[in-house]
Amino acid sequence: MISMAKTSTNTPPIVLRITQGRLNPYLVTALILAAFAGIWYLVSVFEGWKSLGSALNLAVFFSVTITYTILITHVIIKGHEKDLFQLTDQLPDRAAQYDKWLNQLHTYKNHNRLYIVFICIGLGHAMIGRGPLFRLISMKSDYVLFDLWMTILIVMTWIVITQASTIFVGNLRFFARLVKEHEIDILFTHKLSPYIRAGVRSTLAFMGAYSLFPLLQINDIFYLLFNPALLVFIPIVIKMISIPILPLRKRIRELRSRELSLIENAINGDRQALKDSRLNAEMDDLNIVDLITYKNFLREIKDLPVNIPIAFRLLLYILLPVLTWVAASLVDKLVVAFLKM
Repeated sequence: MISMAKTSTNTPPIVLRITQGRLNPYLVTALILAAFAGIWYLVSVFEGWKSLGSALNLAVFFSVTITYTILITHVIIKGHEKDLFQLTDQLPDRAAQYDKWLNQLHTYKNHNRLYIVFICIGLGHAMIGRGPLFRLISMKSDYVLFDLWMTILIVMTWIVITQASTIFVGNLRFFARLVKEHEIDILFTHKLSPYIRAGVRSTLAFMGAYSLFPLLQINDIFYLLFNPALLVFIPIVIKMISIPILPLRKRIRELRSRELSLIENAINGDRQALKDSRLNAEMDDLNIVDLITYKNFLREIKDLPVNIPIAFRLLLYILLPVLTWVAASLVDKLVVAFLKM
């Protein structure tokens, strides 16, 4: 049985509770974005903005990022539930097993200390490059309400992304534990693809968030590649996609090696070895040619149930935003250098 930590609870984090009410999650996030826009309008009226330039791009970016993260967290959790349901296929009591696993999936650990750390990181982010918090503290702010709301938005962004990250990582760790107990048929490893999808879903959520960076309208390659959010969350993304994949790969390789060993023993004359193999029901009807054919088939089984062309396209999708920004920055710098000649 999959055990849960004593500090676990069935109460979901705020980022999930926001979309668990009676209203449609898409409507909820639209209302949140509208509320942000309303606050920005009120702040502009009170402070009489004239020109904020790139600062307004930052405001739009953080507002959209928060609402995107809230919505995509809901979407991905529903996706994890579908992945879990597919893994119950062909189980004798599918409904009961699914309810049991679903309850364990929706058991959340207490990460209050981690949230405090990332709140501090968010405050530090608001200080970088003479940011809004720096301007407030140094009493050099021309728009106090703007800088105050910007600081709150930056911290909120780090909070919702941190909560989403802990939810995704917790779910993927559950899938990783499930791999060790799941009864796997070595001849039907394609049915294990939900484990792969669970990791990929979470990864695409963060790549989608990073693709929002064009809203900043910044062509500085160093800002795009070395900003605090990227430096913190790229390792998390790599970790997330590996959490369910590595145990699955190990389990498939172990089962395949065991089956190959049994078949090789049978080919060498130990027919009793077939009793422990996948072919135990047909052992009396198999000849040496059948065993050799089966052995070759086992050797062709991949370590992971992954479609290589699709995986390659996914890799391109992940790299495309970063490569686009790099290319745009390089072109911009070349044009500037050419004009200065």
